Amino acid sequence: MEENRGSSRLNIRQPKHLAAMLQVSLNDLIEILDHASDYYQAYNNRGTLYLLMQDYVKAINDFDKAIILYKDYAFAYNNRGLAFAKTKYYEKAFLDFQISEKLNPNNVELYINMGDVYFELGNYKKAIENWKRALLIDFEQWKKLYIKIKSAEKNLN
Repeated sequence: MEENRGSSRLNIRQPKHLAAMLQVSLNDLIEILDHASDYYQAYNNRGTLYLLMQDYVKAINDFDKAIILYKDYAFAYNNRGLAFAKTKYYEKAFLDFQISEKLNPNNVELYINMGDVYFELGNYKKAIENWKRALLIDFEQWKKLYIKIKSAEKNLN
């Protein structure tokens, strides 16, 4: 009996619990946007939830709305770029990444995302360059980035 004691606790690693948590957050953002449709950060946040839920069309639509409301919102460009990459629209993804980089060249997630997309496309040299740039901005990410860099280096050889 003692070994099953923790089995009923919430484990966010289990997909059904994560999906439920995402849905609750999504509902909260829908309610916020019903009352404040000019809140660009809420569109970005809801788009991020759609991205996590793999609903890329809705994610892109929300990132579009955030950008319309605040054209210099670097995080929305980065997130939309990632959504475009997930839907294999790589040219659009890199255009958004470039805009995001111009607006905020110190966004570590931007360089991680670009590295991931370059890796997926088989451009391991560019992937490594971007991940190393992310390391220069935030060295606390070194464990995650070290693994990515080593994996890309193996593919170079």
